[in-house]
Amino acid sequence: MHSQLFSNKTRGFYPIKSLRYYKSVNALPDDLVRVSDSEHEKFVGAAPVNCAPGYNVESKQMEWITVTAPVRTPEETLATNRRELLNRQREAAVRAFPLQSAVDLGIATEEERIQLEELKKYVVELTGVDLSTPDWPKTPVWISV
Repeated sequence: MHSQLFSNKTRGFYPIKSLRYYKSVNALPDDLVRVSDSEHEKFVGAAPVNCAPGYNVESKQMEWITVTAPVRTPEETLATNRRELLNRQREAAVRAFPLQSAVDLGIATEEERIQLEELKKYVVELTGVDLSTPDWPKTPVWISV
């Protein structure tokens, strides 16, 4: 039986019974081919390393094709590293605020004072990270708790 369609463009399977839905949301690729249920079972799920399912139009069969990760440009890498820096700074700020408040109000425990000092050191270390080749400082252990 052939209850599945496959697209080389999306590398995905489309159940025939769901075609109406895919059409209604304009999410149906234009290169669909019918595949057997046995091919679907063989190629759905975890793929071999660096492989993706593909349909060979000449042999009219499914096959594993080798894929390579796209090469990231320096600009993309820098943008990713900026986002990581902002995420780390944001997390540090969220963690620091209640600790600093406790210190300001004179109700901080010794442990909270130590944590705040560690956090401030961490933030200073973050500001010195070279985003083109980041060597991220070690996050204070208690943050992940």
